[in-house]
Amino acid sequence: NGLEPPPPEPEVVEGEEFYEVEMILDSRVRGRWKKLQFLVLWKGYDESHDSWENEENLVGSSDDAIADFYKSHPNAPRKISATIFHSLPWHL
Repeated sequence: NGLEPPPPEPEVVEGEEFYEVEMILDSRVRGRWKKLQFLVLWKGYDESHDSWENEENLVGSSDDAIADFYKSHPNAPRKISATIFHSLPWHL
């Protein structure tokens, strides 16, 4: 009939909804505070639901997906320590 099954329901833990990450597609550093973000492909959802998520929203449950992404994309933006950031020559 051409209809796809509905996306999966989120897992609810202590009243919070959690969705499973299928794959990390990209990374970027954004905003005034230079937050690291990942473009996420959510398990059970099509690409129209892909979203940019702050690193702190993914750490823990998505560690394997993040590690796999960096294995395939070693030069992709990643979090750097404040010590390294402040020692960069372009930083004023």
